[in-house]
Amino acid sequence: MKFPCLPMLLAAVAALLPGHLAALTATSLFPANNATNVCVDTPLKITFGNAPVVGTSGSVRIYSSAGTVVETLDLAVSHTRTIGDTLYTALPVLVTGNTASIFPRSSALAYNTTYYVTIDATVFPG
Repeated sequence: MKFPCLPMLLAAVAALLPGHLAALTATSLFPANNATNVCVDTPLKITFGNAPVVGTSGSVRIYSSAGTVVETLDLAVSHTRTIGDTLYTALPVLVTGNTASIFPRSSALAYNTTYYVTIDATVFPG
């Protein structure tokens, strides 16, 4: 089965990461800025020059291009996902090596929509 995809925009890295995170230099974003045909359930990924550490507070916010918040992933609260009929504890941000993957809620993003993302300084405290 082929799934429809959406255009997705991740704001420039300088806008994503607060200034004091200079030690964390983003080397790539996925999907790339201005990417099109990206499926709505694709994790957002930021690859850094060195391994980031995920904090226990702060939020990742995903906005529509109109500036409306469509998803807030607050690291200070518990997250769950239902798969089939089973409820699981979920982590909204995971790190593998130098790449941080951000997992929006299922159905949080819409087709044919452009988004940008902001990340609080405490999400990656250094």
